[in-house]
Amino acid sequence: MATYKELKDQISKLQKSAEEAKAREIKKALDTARELIETYEMTAEQLGLIAAKPVKPKVITPPKYRDPATGKTWNGIGKRPAWIVAAGADTTKLLIPAAEKAVAPAPQGAPKKAAAPTKANGKAPGGKAAEKPKPKKPKGKAAKKALPAVTAKR
Repeated sequence: MATYKELKDQISKLQKSAEEAKAREIKKALDTARELIETYEMTAEQLGLIAAKPVKPKVITPPKYRDPATGKTWNGIGKRPAWIVAAGADTTKLLIPAAEKAVAPAPQGAPKKAAAPTKANGKAPGGKAAEKPKPKKPKGKAAKKALPAVTAKR
């Protein structure tokens, strides 16, 4: 029967030879992988090493305006074409009927935002007096200087 020391020596020799065998096999596997990657011209994305960037779908906006003379259209985004500029401020006559429905005004029951108070009379619309803004509290070192020192009496 082998002694404890002999068994420990065998274990260390086996661990060392296992590490050497693992290193050889890894090198061989990497060489094979590199050869296959070069042969088939694979990319890192194809190998799953880099996540593919998500492709944003391109949103195509339907045309809103049509030039009656040429039939050219414009969707209302970007620089105004010359025929729109030539039409002047009133472009409603150039609207395409389907786009006219999409640009319909808001319904009458839609909530409206309250108007800001005017400087002239200091009152908000409806005759109510405007609230004065509260002063801001100082922060940081300015707060320490602004507050009076409090001493405790014992």
